This record gives sequence, C-alpha cells and structure tokens, in this order.
Amino acid sequence: MATIYERNSGTYGANFYHDGNRARFSLRTKDRREALRRIEELEEAHESGLFNPFDFDDDPMEYDQRGDSLTLSQAFERFAEHKRKQGRAESTLNSYRYAWSALTDEADGEMKLSDLGAQEIEAFLHETEVADSTRFKRWTLVRAILRHFDCGDAVEAVAAPSDTESMPTPIRQNDLFAITETMKEDYRDKRLKRQARPGEMIWQIPMWRFVYFTGLRGSEVAALRWKDVDMDADVIRLRTQKNGTQNATVPLVSKAKEALRHAPQPREPEAYVFRSPHGDRFERSETPFREYISEAFSKALDNCDAVESKHVFHDLRAGHATHLASNGLGAHEIRAAMRHANVSTSMKYVRVANSDLRESMERAFS
Repeated sequence: MATIYERNSGTYGANFYHDGNRARFSLRTKDRREALRRIEELEEAHESGLFNPFDFDDDPMEYDQRGDSLTLSQAFERFAEHKRKQGRAESTLNSYRYAWSALTDEADGEMKLSDLGAQEIEAFLHETEVADSTRFKRWTLVRAILRHFDCGDAVEAVAAPSDTESMPTPIRQNDLFAITETMKEDYRDKRLKRQARPGEMIWQIPMWRFVYFTGLRGSEVAALRWKDVDMDADVIRLRTQKNGTQNATVPLVSKAKEALRHAPQPREPEAYVFRSPHGDRFERSETPFREYISEAFSKALDNCDAVESKHVFHDLRAGHATHLASNGLGAHEIRAAMRHANVSTSMKYVRVANSDLRESMERAFS
C-alpha cells in the first residue's frame, strides 16, 4: 500500500510499503489532487509489475518511459485505460478520443510522444476551418492528456484559443413536469394497447425528479445503493465522484426524499435505489445503465411538444444548479453543492439565473 504526506517544502511525497519494506520518495507536485492521482497510478503500475518502488531512477513517474517510447496512438490507449479504471464513461472517453484523433491525423499517429512539440499543437489547435468553440474544446482535452503524461509544457507554450463560452441549458421545474406528464400519457396508451408491462417506462420518473432535486450526475445515480442514502442524517454518501475523490456527501432535501418514496421495493442496503421493475436489485453494469437512462430521457423529451428537445439528461443536474442560483445562492455555495472542480463552472449558472431575472424585469416594464 502507499500513502502521501506533505513535505516541509510544500511538495507531496509518497510512503510505499511492501513486504515489510518502505520506500520514500517525492511525487514532485504541490497539488494534493495531483499527488493522489500519481500515487494511485504508481500503485496500479506496481500491481501490474510495471513499477518497483524500491528500484527506480530519478523520477518515479517515468517508470513506463512514456516520453521516450510511446507513440501518439499508444499514449491515448494508455490514457484511456487509466481513465476507465477511474470510472470514466465511454462517452467521456470518446470526446478525448475525437480530439486526440484529430491531432494524430494532423501530425502522425506513429510520432513519439516525446517528439510532439508546440509547432504541431499550434497547427492543430488553430485550424481556421473549425469553430472557436471546437478549437477551445480541443485545447482543453489535449492539454488534459498531455498533462497526464507530464508533457504539459508543449501545450502550455501554445496560446489558448478564445473560448466562445457555451452556457448551460437547464431543465426547468415546469419543463420536468411537462416531460413526466407526457411520459405518463404515453405509458397509459401503451398499457391499453398491451405494448408495455406494468411499471415499465414510468419507473424512471422518480429518478428524474431525484436528480433534479439533488444535482447528482448520471454516473452517480446509476451507482447509488440504499446503503448510500442516510434518511436520518438527510445526506447521500457518494463512494466515488467524477474527479476521483471519495466519500463526499450531498444534502437530501425534502423534495428528493419525496421522490425516493416512489423508488422500488425491497430496499436492502446493497440494492440499487433506481432500477426497472425487472432489473436485478444487486448486480448491473453501471455505465451501460447510465447510457440507457440518458437515451430513454432523450426519447421522452422528443415526445414532449411543450419542451425543446435540445436538452439532455445532464440538464437535470444543470436545472438543480440554476434553481439554486435563482434562489439567491452564490457561486461558491453552488460549487459546494454541485461539487464543481472550479468556481468558474458554478458562475455559469449564476449568469443563467441573472439572465432570467433580466428577462422577467423586461416583461414587467413592457
């Protein structure tokens, strides 16, 4: 096992224990989150035989000789495998893959990672044929991959493309009501025609409401078990989050508890909270389940004429954040509630709420 500790210099170090021996070395970062990422990676590398904590040269993070031997194509596969182990969804990895593939097409997939320089990245990031938002997204994703391999200097040497900031598209409470009513009508019609089994389709409605009133991510609600719901303390305990941190808590407000009353029985600690009437209580592949509920929500949205179909399942979470902002919570409070990595993300919801207020004032004075 391994642990991290903070050194007098402010950098983090590692204590590595194995077979009664201890190795102690610097992780070469002052960022605690990055230190945790590095120690996790080294533990995985040790388990797979790629890293010996008692026998390495100057920098332990160079155990795989990544800069000297990996091609661009090989680098992405290693990055993707690491993110899978962290629980990242394939849809997220596909975004990284799309950006990295565009880079490797511009350069050469067989180019060594260590040979990738600012010139190649500059040409890729500042293609005039693509939109500003696409260029900025490429820069964000490619930078994340290169930083993973400690090659961030190459991308940092390139001017970041201007960001035409995309704003959230939250589901509003009245939107959610319209979607659920449309779903109920569709269910009743299918039941009359014997095209749906009891409870089919509509079992998702309490889940949508729960996500709206808690702000959980799709991956988090897919993994939620009854042991994670503390009705006495009014909190939800998240075992693992998107950023890799563990054991966070989310407030369980009364509206969310009300939605839980419609969740399926029985409610054993190890049982999943939300599941179809015929779904296994204890076993499922969580990533395909998340993708399924996302697709089902999109289909329900397509059937609802009262709501624009530009929304996605994640906009239920966006609706939660926007509702908080509309009711006076500031960016730092929203960041804590939503568990955002950066307060700039939370500020977007404050701007959406302010925009709503301006529109209401315009109507009041018209």
